[in-house]
Amino acid sequence: MVSYPFKFAEMKALSGVSQMECVKEMQEMGKDRAQHSKIINEKPREQIITCWKKIGEKTDENCADSFNDLIKCHEDNPRKSLRCNKLNSVFEECYAKTSMK
Repeated sequence: MVSYPFKFAEMKALSGVSQMECVKEMQEMGKDRAQHSKIINEKPREQIITCWKKIGEKTDENCADSFNDLIKCHEDNPRKSLRCNKLNSVFEECYAKTSMK
């Protein structure tokens, strides 16, 4: 089960999906950062956390097996993410087909 706060390997595994799902939230954070330098206000940060939590829930519902395989790969290869590309593609394809309707 994916739960917040995420482990490093989980964040690596979810990073591609978050770029598909959390576009609006990341844009808001970027605008906020541009206005306030290095300080991130609470609202954009919470919006991104909420988006990541939703991704975790959808992952648990639809793609848990491929996600767990990908996490294991990242844990086994912490500095060699390229070894996980095939598993990453399988997970992202599963997620896109089942969760982004």
